[in-house]
Amino acid sequence: MKHSKIFPKLGLIEFSPLRNFPEIIHGFTTRELGNTALHVATTQDKLNKAIKNREIVCRTFRVELDRLVTSQQVHGDRVVPVNLMMRGMGSRVYSESIPNCDGLITNYEQLPLAIFVADCLPLYIYAYQAKAIGLIHAGKAGTQLEIARKAVEKMESEYHLNPKECIALLGPAIGPCCIERDLYNLNRKQLCQAGLLQENIYSVDTCTSCQNQVFYSYHREREKAGRMMAFFMLK
Repeated sequence: MKHSKIFPKLGLIEFSPLRNFPEIIHGFTTRELGNTALHVATTQDKLNKAIKNREIVCRTFRVELDRLVTSQQVHGDRVVPVNLMMRGMGSRVYSESIPNCDGLITNYEQLPLAIFVADCLPLYIYAYQAKAIGLIHAGKAGTQLEIARKAVEKMESEYHLNPKECIALLGPAIGPCCIERDLYNLNRKQLCQAGLLQENIYSVDTCTSCQNQVFYSYHREREKAGRMMAFFMLK
């Protein structure tokens, strides 16, 4: 897989463009680790396992799970600035997640963000001069609503950053080989429209549906699909 490093026997991926910045921590889980989303855990045992998997990720990065911030993703375009008062929202209880939100941004350190995907595009944005991060859930609907462009604009207004001083990483998602809409190209275009430089936009270009042995895929598995977790934090 392009731009990635797999942790042996852990089911956790890092992307090399983001690893060039030691002041941030990021990761992306695979189905080897197991489901990490609480809203698709249909029994208490499955819920406990999802929380345990989250703990494994946080422990790997030496972060407390009770700091993790998550949202109730609705395939919309709402992007929420996360502050220290929001620590732990949704980390263990889904109903305590930030409601109606598909993008999380922050400039606070030690405040880990997480989104959950199974074919939708996980988008990492790092403003390396302003020291701010964004983690975006961009599926077909969110992409049509231009959440990537809106996320950069929200970060620009909140943190007074220059989009030309941002790097973006488009993680594993369903490819144009399996659906009509090309999430990778459409989101690249939106990022460029928001002011990012083309050379600062990296893409894994790996289809989660084709690589179903590695990733969960709602396209293939429907309601049986678990979710991968995209994790992002400023140290």
